[in-house]
Amino acid sequence: MRSTRKIACRISSRSLCGLKEGRTISKQQLELPDYGRLGYQIYGAGERTVLLLHGLVGSSWLGDSWISAIVENKVRCIVPERPGYGDSSAIELRSVADWMPIIRAFVQKLELNAADVIGCSAGGPYAYATALALPDVIKTVYILDGVPAVYEARVLRHYSERDKAAYKDFSEQPQSAVQRYYVQQMEAAKKRLENTDLGYVKNALDEVLAQRCFGVAQESRLQILPWELPLADLEQKVVLFHARADEMVPYEAAKEMPGFLTNCEFRDLELPTLAPGESAHMTAISEAFCRILAGT
Repeated sequence: MRSTRKIACRISSRSLCGLKEGRTISKQQLELPDYGRLGYQIYGAGERTVLLLHGLVGSSWLGDSWISAIVENKVRCIVPERPGYGDSSAIELRSVADWMPIIRAFVQKLELNAADVIGCSAGGPYAYATALALPDVIKTVYILDGVPAVYEARVLRHYSERDKAAYKDFSEQPQSAVQRYYVQQMEAAKKRLENTDLGYVKNALDEVLAQRCFGVAQESRLQILPWELPLADLEQKVVLFHARADEMVPYEAAKEMPGFLTNCEFRDLELPTLAPGESAHMTAISEAFCRILAGT
């Protein structure tokens, strides 16, 4: 399988903050009829609630800088793990739209009446699906350097030839082949992090590998397949944050998304000079996340 440098999440030790020694956060699980088990974590206890949807190589674990921002801004942040991630059941999805009844059942179980949704990177499509599934609950949709509708030719044209080839592989290869590819990638990433203090990233990698990269492989395939989401029907305001320097999701591809939405604001993220090895993609997501929590 061809290299997927931009599509697979590249881990930067400079742009992520690890979980400090001695800090423990207990995971929780919900059993959802017809959808198995959904793992999640809740950070903070403020009056404002946000649903945070993780990226491609992710889970409900957050780093200390994000946890501090949540607490300082008096936010209650709920982080569900999508099928095949963390403690969630490895449920087969036919399209991104299949997330809608799952997140609806999850929110009903938690008895949430109002929340914003934040989709980071590969969590972007699932943030749109969440808003469509819960029009009376979700107030604002925030997309942080999110994956755009790459199944549309006008979006995919902005990607490199290598990334186009990788997406073609994802759409044509069986799930098992994509999983094998990602298992190799994640095992290599885990070795690179052995002598770092990136605790929450290690937790996420351990959990991804425990499920043999089911969620990562499935979502890589679903990105390039039709999402089956009526994006034009999304009534909530969508705020898109994106950095011009993003090395994973092309800026011009992200700029196509307002054309699919009826109520959208696009915000350019200007980043400081990055140190060698620092990821513009991850730095931009962290910057946008902190701005949203602070209301700036």
